[in-house]
Amino acid sequence: MKKFLVFFLVLTLTVWFATAEEMERDEIGLTISLEFGIDEVNTSDKYPYSWLSVRYETELLDGALDIGAEIAHDMGFVDGLPQGLYFDLMAGINIDVGESSTLSIILENENYVDLDADGDKVAGVFKPGLMFNQSFDGGDIYFKLDSPIAYLFYGIDPFFGLDITAGWESAFGLGIEVSGHILFNNLYDDEKGFTGVGFTTFFDAEPIYAEVAVTIPIKDLSDGSPYYYFDVAAMDIGICITPLFSFAISPLFQIYASCQFGGIGVDGGDISITPAIGIILSF
Repeated sequence: MKKFLVFFLVLTLTVWFATAEEMERDEIGLTISLEFGIDEVNTSDKYPYSWLSVRYETELLDGALDIGAEIAHDMGFVDGLPQGLYFDLMAGINIDVGESSTLSIILENENYVDLDADGDKVAGVFKPGLMFNQSFDGGDIYFKLDSPIAYLFYGIDPFFGLDITAGWESAFGLGIEVSGHILFNNLYDDEKGFTGVGFTTFFDAEPIYAEVAVTIPIKDLSDGSPYYYFDVAAMDIGICITPLFSFAISPLFQIYASCQFGGIGVDGGDISITPAIGIILSF
């Protein structure tokens, strides 16, 4: 696993340094974000946490190739809580199939390592996918199919599934995205099949961005399993609603606030509330 992470890190840094010299400062494609929050602030299990992320993305070959990489560190400020390291690498090949249509072949690899534990506290998901985007006067519509393969997932045997996503973004900034998640392996008792759906509605009109994201499990995940197995950070159960508001103070600097309401609809459980604030620097 460590060799795998080192390989992708070296590959990303090599591409970055090879292209950065030819770009202006405002075209580097580097984003740094820092978030502070309090997990389950309304319960006795509450704890403060931080999330530090560094992301690089750029276009090459006149937009025919997209590459991106992100490394993030998650830390809870309470003794005994693990520290997590996340690493994500993405590459996309864009093919014009008409004057206003694009077909993209996307490869993504998402990894997680628990820095305070040994053994099975790691996750790795490979996501090959196809995306079709159609532009028109009223905005863009897109459809995406991903076939995630979890070759490492907290000690569980490898499994795979299918993600189906459809979205629309209007010319004036309003948009909506709907996704469904299918699990092909039977990991536990009768959890194979359609596991959950997600909805996101957003409004993007600089300098303001706002969204509300909702995740809804279809299976009974009261054992603590995530509704969406292939997101290494998604470990909440029950319906989850997360509003977010962001304001761009300048082209380089944004601030945002969010509040996650999780565990909705779980029998015998309490709704958890996790507020957070953050800053984003873009170069």
